[in-house]
Amino acid sequence: KETEELLDKREQSIESNEETYLARLEEQKNAALAAIESGKSENSLKFLCEKMDAEGLWRFIVERRKDVTALRAELPSALESAIDPARLVLQALEGFYDKGTGKTEKKDSGLGDQRRACSLLLESLLPLL
Repeated sequence: KETEELLDKREQSIESNEETYLARLEEQKNAALAAIESGKSENSLKFLCEKMDAEGLWRFIVERRKDVTALRAELPSALESAIDPARLVLQALEGFYDKGTGKTEKKDSGLGDQRRACSLLLESLLPLL
């Protein structure tokens, strides 16, 4: 009887340990996925700057307008990897202004988002100058 009771206790402890480990594993998986996702964003931003892809950089910033905090943190270091950060920012801003009149283009309804992207680009460039 004692052996049976001991085996029952071990069996119950194995089940509770298994549940604990599964919950911990799920937490670690979610944390790893979040880290990978933020790393992808940072890597693609750096890649666009290294390539001096002004149009791609502009689209990247406008598309991720809701994640301003992360962009504000990542953009200055990404701009450092560009050959000429000032030229890259100016080329990215080129599409926002009409070349002939100096006025902003109003063909897109997301003018506010574009203004915020302009501001973010200029703010990120200032520490590098």
